[in-house]
Amino acid sequence: MRWPLALVTFIYDLVVGDSWPLTAAVALILGAGVLVLRLDALGPTTLVLMIAFAVLVGAPLTVLIEVKRQLREAAE
Repeated sequence: MRWPLALVTFIYDLVVGDSWPLTAAVALILGAGVLVLRLDALGPTTLVLMIAFAVLVGAPLTVLIEVKRQLREAAE
């Protein structure tokens, strides 16, 4: 029973790590991409480029927001 719990803990730490907002943002972006793909609203190349752009902009943005929040809490 110990190794399944260890595996779940490892996967949680690997995926979520210290920043759950980053994981949530990437999951939302990928989920929106899957929805657009299912609706066949865009071509595959355009969709891949838009998802890549969203992840490349969204990931640093969520990290920046988290750092600002932590700095604000440390100053209080």
